[in-house]
Amino acid sequence: MRAHAQDASCAPRVPQDLADAVGADLGVMEVDAARMRGEGPTVLAAVKQGRGVPEIEEHLLAAWRAATGNAKI
Repeated sequence: MRAHAQDASCAPRVPQDLADAVGADLGVMEVDAARMRGEGPTVLAAVKQGRGVPEIEEHLLAAWRAATGNAKI
């Protein structure tokens, strides 16, 4: 998913737990994700371990706030 400039804070995660399971290089994944996302944010996350979840949550909430003009949920 590629986000437009106005909703660039909707960030997909780079699945760190999957990378560990298949022996993927996180550095390569991060570079590839950044190249594909352009200026959109990228979060390396291991959701099962809770790593990166707060960052993903904040990106999603910021996009929602920007899209709806709501300061609170």
